[in-house]
Amino acid sequence: LCFLLSLSLSPLSAHTGCCVAQPVNTAAFELDADLSPCEYWDGAARKFFLSINRYERKKNVELAIDAFKKFLESCDPSEDVHLVIAGGYDDLVLENKQYKQELMGAAEAAGVSGRVHFLCSVSRELKHALLLRCEAVLYTPSNEHFGIVPVECMYMRKPVVAVSSGGPTESIVDGETGFLREADADQWAEAMRQLLE
Repeated sequence: LCFLLSLSLSPLSAHTGCCVAQPVNTAAFELDADLSPCEYWDGAARKFFLSINRYERKKNVELAIDAFKKFLESCDPSEDVHLVIAGGYDDLVLENKQYKQELMGAAEAAGVSGRVHFLCSVSRELKHALLLRCEAVLYTPSNEHFGIVPVECMYMRKPVVAVSSGGPTESIVDGETGFLREADADQWAEAMRQLLE
């Protein structure tokens, strides 16, 4: 089964008479989500934001960490909100190893390492459970191609905060299915606050 998201005609498709569509394997999201994501870190956070990307520098996951720090600065200290960073990871790929360490260092430097959790190469079942239980997804790449993550999130009825460039500008309706913002931590923190109001 595939869910097809129809997009406006691109210049290329206008010449060929085709409509661009992006498939989502909906069967993968119809599984029972018995896994509790909170089992994967210390504590039982009831609220968390989720970032799903490969551990690659071009994905700009630092933006999620910086925005999360600014978001926490405006929260009641007793509010138990976390950030989960989950992504494709291969121990044999040097960039994956280095970037994960850089992100962990960024969370430490920002003073939020106790609330930022790193998961590598999560199973389909855990990804489903994370999407089901998160408050929203932070999709950080700039000038990304279409990108399947925002569409998967919306299929799961989760709002997406994304950089207002590239593919997300075609799949996210700003203010309705999520927020499109510049790659600016202050703007993202404000969007995150709105989502939790």
